[in-house]
Amino acid sequence: MDAYKLIKGTSAYKVFSGDKARGTLSHAYLIESEDPETLELYAKIFAKTLMCESRGGCCNACRTCRLIDKKELIDVRFYPADGDKITVKDVDELVAKSGIKPVEADKKLFVLLNAQDMTPQAQNKLLKTLEEPPANTYIILAASSLNGLLNTVLSRVKTLTIPPFSDELLSAAFADEYSKEDISRALRTAAGRAGEVLKELSGERSDAEDVAYQILTELNSSKEAYIYAAKINKEIALKTVTAVKKLLLSSLKYLETGKGGDEKAAKVSGLMSKNAMLFVLNGIGNIEKAIYFNGNVNAVADKLCFLTLEGKHKWQK
Repeated sequence: MDAYKLIKGTSAYKVFSGDKARGTLSHAYLIESEDPETLELYAKIFAKTLMCESRGGCCNACRTCRLIDKKELIDVRFYPADGDKITVKDVDELVAKSGIKPVEADKKLFVLLNAQDMTPQAQNKLLKTLEEPPANTYIILAASSLNGLLNTVLSRVKTLTIPPFSDELLSAAFADEYSKEDISRALRTAAGRAGEVLKELSGERSDAEDVAYQILTELNSSKEAYIYAAKINKEIALKTVTAVKKLLLSSLKYLETGKGGDEKAAKVSGLMSKNAMLFVLNGIGNIEKAIYFNGNVNAVADKLCFLTLEGKHKWQK
């Protein structure tokens, strides 16, 4: 996938590369994308753009760009250092390293991946550095949602949002690796997300997607709600909620137009009314917030299943 081909036309990237070209870079940026599967890839493009010697954009070919792709450039540090969530220990290290001069380049950069999952304690420790970083030090936070991020953090960064992409742009980004037929099939349920296209083209299927489909099509009683909730563990909790939301949006489009979905969307739209689907979608925001703020996974799973059940019973097909 040619991620740079996707990113370079967005207003987010144009603002960032324009800031670089004019010499008006902010000390901290938040890159927001609802595509968690490709969030790191997007963050690397912004990192390369900041560090590459090319004016404005990035060349994607020099030593600096190649090392950033491999997370090996000494003046660019990615977090979390270990595990999948940024910790207080990571922030302590960032603060300590921010006071050290760059080794190779004229600036240094810290990239915080999945920033929405940072604990409040870690975010609070980062505040002073976000507001007054040492000279020639930059910070990029990459997040799949603003939920989970403290307002005090948001007020200290320049937020740039990467929107869903058009089918035309996604097709072009994958054209060199896959056939038109395969890309067209993958686009049906992608909802503008390159990561979803990539999963479909690579044949990847997650447990979360299977559970989401089962909840929407098979769940019909309180007893069954506990059975399906038990299938949602910590590893797939957020992915399951996201998969439910994605499938409902695709099903709504199919219900209204008869297009835009696959057989799964067709089945969901045949089982759930429009009001039932909207009811579940309206309630999912609070469930996402509960996950981001370290909500109990069992409680979150129960809430998702009973929310779906309530929507089905309240507005029966």
